[in-house]
Amino acid sequence: MDLFRVPRREAPVRLLLDDGRVLDAGFFTALTGPDGLPGRVVDRLNDPTEEFVALRSSLERFLVNKSGIVTVRVEGDPEEILGIEAGTGRHVPVRLSLAGGTALVGRLVVVMPADRSRVIDYLNAIPRFFPLVGEGTVTLVQKNFVVSVRDLEGE
Repeated sequence: MDLFRVPRREAPVRLLLDDGRVLDAGFFTALTGPDGLPGRVVDRLNDPTEEFVALRSSLERFLVNKSGIVTVRVEGDPEEILGIEAGTGRHVPVRLSLAGGTALVGRLVVVMPADRSRVIDYLNAIPRFFPLVGEGTVTLVQKNFVVSVRDLEGE
């Protein structure tokens, strides 16, 4: 019954799963988040009350357990995807090595108090999925799959 369905919006994403599969799918988010803005993929991934997320491919609708998601790439303006203002935080260029051999390069947006603004402080404080910002894209990385982080600021 459509009467009981919760309205959702769909964001196109590319998922990397822990078994190596890559899925292009629509990721369902709420029409509006708690801040009144459109629901964001990162908020849905970091919602501690849900273990599964709903996706749609061209063929079917299905659920994926968050614990099996390594990364979720979202194309578009990083500020809009993350719901932050331009210039927010310290942008730290890094190379992430993930379990399974995947390497990612991008920028961490470190928003922390001045006395705890190191990358290690940030990584220890953030929720399950964190953003790695690229040019016109944001890759949401599950920190459980991060093997190492290399600072690229000096390169």
